[in-house]
Amino acid sequence: MLLLLGRCGLERLAEPLRALGHEVTVAAPGDRGLIEALKPELVYVDLFSDLFSELPLDPDLFPPGTIFRGPRLPTSHSPLTGRPTIDPLALWARHGILNDAVRFGPGHGEAEHGPLGCSRLDGRDAGEIEAQALHARWHARTRGPRKCVVVDLDDTLIHGRIAAEDFTERNPAWGGQLPEEESFWRAPRGLHFGLRELRGRGLLLALATRNDPALLPLFKRRPGPVLAPLLDLDDFVAVAAGFGEKSAMLRQIAADLGIGTDSLAFVDDSAFEREEVRAALPEVLVFDSAAAGWQLPEAPELWSEAPLSVHREQSYRSRVAVTAAADPLAFLSGLGLRATVRPALPEDLPRVRELFQRSNQLALTAQRPQPDSTAGLYVGLVHDRLADHGLVAAALFGSSPHRLLAFACSCRVLPHRVAPSLLHAMLQLEPGAQAAYEPTPRNGASGGLLEEASLGIAPWLALSVTP
Repeated sequence: MLLLLGRCGLERLAEPLRALGHEVTVAAPGDRGLIEALKPELVYVDLFSDLFSELPLDPDLFPPGTIFRGPRLPTSHSPLTGRPTIDPLALWARHGILNDAVRFGPGHGEAEHGPLGCSRLDGRDAGEIEAQALHARWHARTRGPRKCVVVDLDDTLIHGRIAAEDFTERNPAWGGQLPEEESFWRAPRGLHFGLRELRGRGLLLALATRNDPALLPLFKRRPGPVLAPLLDLDDFVAVAAGFGEKSAMLRQIAADLGIGTDSLAFVDDSAFEREEVRAALPEVLVFDSAAAGWQLPEAPELWSEAPLSVHREQSYRSRVAVTAAADPLAFLSGLGLRATVRPALPEDLPRVRELFQRSNQLALTAQRPQPDSTAGLYVGLVHDRLADHGLVAAALFGSSPHRLLAFACSCRVLPHRVAPSLLHAMLQLEPGAQAAYEPTPRNGASGGLLEEASLGIAPWLALSVTP
């Protein structure tokens, strides 16, 4: 159930959202009682509706997780600063649609001129575009995003092949001698920009290429501020190179990162490679590189609501360092691991919901609660000298009976062996609570979690608790 509060500006979103499989209710912004009555999965509010444009409602009147329609004339004093928003004007501009206020000046509202309140310069419907953006936020909240985008190199991130003699001539941003600005304009920028946007949301980037690994250092961007938005080898947390099947490379990348192949997306210019991956790994989300530059940022499966997810890349780099260590326990002892356990705050809820939804290996049960309040909820945050892992664990306790309803910890800190210590501290904050392990097909790593938690805090971890 999606609840849209705003009437005039949001009516046109209802049918596109229903076509995407949603049950939708549209009401006036003041009908906040519907939130309690309908218990929607997502609430979308146009605070700047004409119904109350002279005196906008206070965003604090709506529950945590509400998404707001961005103001038409944003200012530094906007009540939506720091809150989840969708900016329809920016969405329309990306698709070549100009709002009437842009075409004719301030005072021309979006519903006064043109079909559906916009100028359809490319035949696309503004309502469909905004509905797709809202669907992406819903998908991120209820199902969680993919964790890693695996990208081909030849004819995808670069022009031609890295093994070709004319590689630097065709790709001067990665080793040529042309001026910086000319090198920038010769690069395949669209895909690089789309991937960098995903990286900014906290998704990992990995490279899978049919090449000799010895050639990969050539994929190193020349220094310079103009070239800085372009990616190079250092931007990818995992790399698979060789001459085997791409599906095998994806399996290896997933194993290196400790995630499932169902957490991967794949981008390649070759129809043969894309079909090979689809046949061998149907759970992988596959994109043609020709359109991926604009498809990737808008794909619902690649959205993340949790701001702390930007720690993910550092965290996985730390994971790779731990798993590659000759003596992991000695390495952990020198890693400077520190953790904090505290009651959850309202701003933690998007990340907590993502943890419960997506954590499989370090989860005590098959329960996947999606809490909308912080009652009985605790979180664990971890950092070390290599990475700030952010919020990596959550526990939800119930009162009738007093028991641990769910515990989940991100698999990216599984090699750091901090989950038992975090669980120990959370159980200490709820004395007498019952806890049990319920095996599932994917949580075998949690089989001894409760027993290990009963031993206390690991010697390689400094842990503080805030009651």
